[in-house]
Amino acid sequence: MPQDECTLMLRSREERAAEKRAQEQARHRSAIEEAARDADKRAAQEKRQSDLKAARAQSELEYKERQRLEDEAEGKRQATAERRAAEATADRRARCGSDYQSPKIGMSVDRVKECVTPVKMTSQINRADGIVSTYQGGGAYFHVMEGRVIAWGR
Repeated sequence: MPQDECTLMLRSREERAAEKRAQEQARHRSAIEEAARDADKRAAQEKRQSDLKAARAQSELEYKERQRLEDEAEGKRQATAERRAAEATADRRARCGSDYQSPKIGMSVDRVKECVTPVKMTSQINRADGIVSTYQGGGAYFHVMEGRVIAWGR
């Protein structure tokens, strides 16, 4: 083989080897860059997740604080309502005396409404001696003639 051909072949092999090395270096650089991008993506993802966890934790703390305040306010409202109901009951007991929650024959319908239970007329019957109205309320019934209780039951 002549010297020129031999030199050309050697140069060609060296060029191919150099190209191959350049390609390998390019692949290596590309792999390194890809790994760096992946690491950056992972870091960004972890930061987003960390920020999200922090935001959730903050939101949960705010929610618990709101719930605590609402529970306190509800407790105060309930205590106020219970106190008012107790005062109203005490006032009713004082006004009604022995008639409180104790219906009696001859008691007026207004006294029943005030001292026993709220009632509502449900029926009326005409009889020879007058009109009998039936009132119901609080699990009891009251038969009334001329504004007075003539009979009652539960």
